Amino acid sequence: IMDVDIFAAQLAASRVIDSMQLGKNGIVALFEIGGSTTTLQVLRGGESVYERDLSFGGQQLTQAMARQYGFTQQEAEAKKRTHEVPEDFETTLLPEFVGNAASEISRAMQLFLSSTVYGKVDRILVWLMWRVWMPRLPSRQGVRPW
Repeated sequence: IMDVDIFAAQLAASRVIDSMQLGKNGIVALFEIGGSTTTLQVLRGGESVYERDLSFGGQQLTQAMARQYGFTQQEAEAKKRTHEVPEDFETTLLPEFVGNAASEISRAMQLFLSSTVYGKVDRILVWLMWRVWMPRLPSRQGVRPW
């Protein structure tokens, strides 16, 4: 049994990373945000040097939609996936989710940098592993460049 979505995402990510032309010592942190977990994989020259799972994913957004709008979990998930979100979704729930994701990414990067010999990361990629409409994301002023 093969998970085609994950295979396709990994292939797409490898092509994006290759296009960055970072060379054999280039370090890329790839965050794959799934339904219930986010996986951090750090690659150096295309080889994995670090991996960690975080307890954060699209399910948090689904739960927030259910609470905020009175949907069942199933209704919230369906609306998220079909882009039938309430009008104020972009200004209420989405910024909070993006902020939480940025905080999780920041903590994971701090842990990686403090617990390995690598003192820097050249690029950070964030990959959504679930199908959802994502409008133009709000700017994250003050987010530390790694």
